[in-house]
Parts: sequence; C-alpha cells; structure tokens
Amino acid sequence: MTTVLILYASSLGNTKRMADAVAEGARSVEHTMVRLQTVDQTAIDDVWACDALVLGSPVRQGAADARLRHFLENDCERLMLSGRLANKVGAVFTVGAHPHGRYGDGAEIAQLGMLRALAAGGMTIVSGPCEWRNATMRGPYWGPHACLRIGEDGREVLQDGSIEAGQLHGYRVAQVARSFKHQPIARPRRIVAWPRMAELFSGVRAHLRSVR
Repeated sequence: MTTVLILYASSLGNTKRMADAVAEGARSVEHTMVRLQTVDQTAIDDVWACDALVLGSPVRQGAADARLRHFLENDCERLMLSGRLANKVGAVFTVGAHPHGRYGDGAEIAQLGMLRALAAGGMTIVSGPCEWRNATMRGPYWGPHACLRIGEDGREVLQDGSIEAGQLHGYRVAQVARSFKHQPIARPRRIVAWPRMAELFSGVRAHLRSVR
C-alpha cells in the first residue's frame, strides 16, 4: 500500500477544497492510502511514514503560510537533514488571489520555497503536468495554483479548472510514489577504473619517477 500524505494550511477553506481535489486524484490510483491533514494535526512520524508528501498553502504576500513554514523549518528540519526522506516523493500546490496569489506575482515564489525544503531532504519532486485543461492553470511549472474569483454570492471561490488540476496532480503524485514503492532507486555501484586506464596511470607514475 502506498501512503500519500497531503499536508495543508487553510484559514477560509479554499486551500482545503484544493487539498480535497488532490486527495481525490491520489485515491484513484490502486493500492493508495491518502492521509489528509492540516499542519496543526501533523507529527514528524506522519511525515516519516508516508511515501509521498504533498504540501498545500495559501499564498500570503508572496510566501507560503507561516504555519507551514514553521513546521518545515523547525519540526521537519532534523528529519530532512538526516537523509531519511531521500527517495520519497514530494509535491506542492497553492491557492491565492490578486495581488499576491496569482502565478507570476507570488504563487511561484511560494511554491519554490516549499519545494526547496523538500529538495533539501533529498525528495524526488513531481512537478505540474503540461496538460492543464484550463489555460489559466499554466502559471507555475512546479504545481497547480488555484486563483480565486468572486462568486455570485459575493464570496471567494476557486477559479474554473482548479479542481481538475488538483485531481490530476494528485493522480500523478500517487502514480510516481507507487512506482518508487515497487522499484526503489538503487544505490550506484562503486565506479572502478578501466584496466587500460589503470595501466596508463601506472606507466605515467613510472615515467615521473625515472626523470626525477
């Protein structure tokens, strides 16, 4: 069974809706268990136990949510530096509105900040796919970003195409994590010099000794 942990921070419910979409896409992959949790509910052991970690955050003034950053920088730092996250799968998504949450003026910076933390732990990053159905979802290359718009009732709602993008992202993450689970990356064999090269270097050393 492949475990996908979707860890998010949400204040108004918009990021949670996007997280639900990512979870739905991940669950569509066979033999996948999805754990959907807020950052406040998550312990280090949850991160260690998962096969894939997906981070979701609202964009706040060009950065990820402070609660998520605190968790990564403080709670997870020792785990990441230990190398115990190497070969796990990592991915991100964001939600935001103008002026700090559209791709190109905040979302990409926020996503890169989260991805930098995952990469520091040696995780394998799953970026956003090229086949976004909605052209407005082609902003950051790193993961889906759901822009917000004002709905008919005057409340903020996710832009059309956001749910589909989240589902596709979750599906891709689960597929990659499942592949890694069944066939983990092998450690490289020790590189041995070619016999001919060894002979050449031996001859060079002998020549240098003779001319001293």
